Amino acid sequence: MERKLVSIQTIDAIDAIAGADNIQQARVMGWTVVIKKGEFAVGMRPRDFRVRTVRLRGMLSQGLALPVAILGGLLQAG
Repeated sequence: MERKLVSIQTIDAIDAIAGADNIQQARVMGWTVVIKKGEFAVGMRPRDFRVRTVRLRGMLSQGLALPVAILGGLLQAG
């Protein structure tokens, strides 16, 4: 049985993490993910991988958010 491991989703909210200068907390489909500060904005559609839950600076991260630009020319409009 195959599982869907990757999907493109919209970022619902971004919040600061106390004491963290380079990372922020984002909400995607109800999941909390840690993102690089300034790399995403609410409403952006990152590429999302299923990864294990980890704690960074005391904050749970339950996913991986990457910019769509990493796909290069693989993502066609329309």
